[in-house]
Amino acid sequence: MADRYYRLITLLVDVCTPVLRELFLYYAKADTSTPFIDIQQYMAAKEPIVRQLRGLPKHIYEKIYNSGPIDETSVEQIRSERNKLQHIKQLQSLTEQEYEHTWRSIEQSISQLVSNLTAGFQQLTTDNINKAKIGNLPNICNTLTTWCLGMAGDLEEIKENTKVTRQIVEEVAEEQVDSKGTVKKRFKTADNRLRRMKERFELTMSKELSDKFEPPASFTQVRDYLQKKRHVIVTGTPGRSYLQVALSAIKVIKPTPNVSGEVASVNDWDSIEPSEIKLILCQNPFGDEVFDALKAPPMLDGLKRTLKSVNAGELTLAIVTRKDVLLQAQVSFGKDNNVLQNIVEPYPETTEDNPEIINPRSGMNYSIRSQSTTNSALQEMSSCYLQQTEYLPLNESVFENAKSTLKKERVVVLVGRNGPAIRSCIKQLAKQFAPNNCLVMSNPDDIKYLDAEAAMAVFLHITGQFAFDMSKSRRWFEYFDFIHARVKSNKLRVVLAFEQSALKRCIDKITNHELLRHTVEINYKDVDESRVKKEATAEDEFPPPGTRLISIFLNFKSNNIRLDS
Repeated sequence: MADRYYRLITLLVDVCTPVLRELFLYYAKADTSTPFIDIQQYMAAKEPIVRQLRGLPKHIYEKIYNSGPIDETSVEQIRSERNKLQHIKQLQSLTEQEYEHTWRSIEQSISQLVSNLTAGFQQLTTDNINKAKIGNLPNICNTLTTWCLGMAGDLEEIKENTKVTRQIVEEVAEEQVDSKGTVKKRFKTADNRLRRMKERFELTMSKELSDKFEPPASFTQVRDYLQKKRHVIVTGTPGRSYLQVALSAIKVIKPTPNVSGEVASVNDWDSIEPSEIKLILCQNPFGDEVFDALKAPPMLDGLKRTLKSVNAGELTLAIVTRKDVLLQAQVSFGKDNNVLQNIVEPYPETTEDNPEIINPRSGMNYSIRSQSTTNSALQEMSSCYLQQTEYLPLNESVFENAKSTLKKERVVVLVGRNGPAIRSCIKQLAKQFAPNNCLVMSNPDDIKYLDAEAAMAVFLHITGQFAFDMSKSRRWFEYFDFIHARVKSNKLRVVLAFEQSALKRCIDKITNHELLRHTVEINYKDVDESRVKKEATAEDEFPPPGTRLISIFLNFKSNNIRLDS
């Protein structure tokens, strides 16, 4: 894929160049033979030495000694990989294996170079590497300009590559509107979400819709909304087949194969391409069993954006949700909200065979009451957990590091294998930041109960309690965007606990989420044993060594065991 080629160019131009420049400055300032005032004066003083360097091309020499700043220096490994990239004839011929090898080689070289530089610059470089690997490459046009101008080769080859580049850029770029209303072009994120959305839709259709299912008469209204309005909400109460009704209507309108997808998370909305997908199924966008105040707002934003494509005739949108959750969404977002229109309830009648149908007000009250009861139970369990957690005196520097990180960044990841010490640190942090309002969660499903009143949330056993659980880990990570939004809005402080290898595995296999950037390690040595209080009773304490030997001897003797045999 050409995407790999452009990411490698970004790594070389936007990441390597600042590193090499900073390294050059580092050694220039450390050069005791020449006083360092600024880079131009330093290079002027070194001009006689540079002239004597063998193999320095004339155009490089002229770049160094012009009136502008120094653009680049050279490190052999990076130069070698750069040259290989410059000689690729077909931009789309770079294989996945070649890409991974080249990326790893350049990244290792960068890591070795920055090891001598400041911690702040090392962190900045790490962030830039991550942006180059998974970001949207917003600066790609300037990057390609720098890359092409720096290439020493046939101009016709550059012209041809530029032509191909332009074609590919037009195919893989997208227009996005920022918060100020400014339209910007960005590279589409390279991911597999669109494919997974299509697979998820096919799985739902095959698993949930039986050939023997007979929809009610109201099915025609769902079908008509899909065909004429391109937008419908199918709702009902637990136990009713309203999902099957929606799927039956979707099946009847017969969209072209492989152009339907199902949205499962807020990130999926950004991957929707009207040129590749024509129908979107969205189940429970506002909560599964109760209204999810954390999940619902960003999902509504995604639905609003998709509705623009619906109104333009590019997409068809089918939303399926529980009736009580939908009613609460109407309370929160307003019944007149454009997303919450074209509602069909296939089984509205209250009959002996359908006693669970309830009127809107009682349904809404039930949802709120159920969520309130669950919140209270979670708060009580969290309080008991923190109270029963054993206090261990941590080394002051470790706890201060955790405390200052949580205070400044509003999120801290406690990493290590010393579970009791990590739990003790959590207990002390909760006492500092949220003595009466801290929720402790070990199940991703509990996230829906994280209400606006919580001042601090603690997430435990993210990767499983007794063995690594990738499925559970992924479910947690699906909520990280919502949690991070609360953190960035200064509405919540968050503490996460990980074992080191489990955290690395999640980052490698899922993503290096921003929520995981600020880590503090807690090891066995970080418990201050000198401050541990000795409160055991005389019976609990070990006797002095001599007494211990005497008791063993008496025990042997009382059991008629000869010690001299």
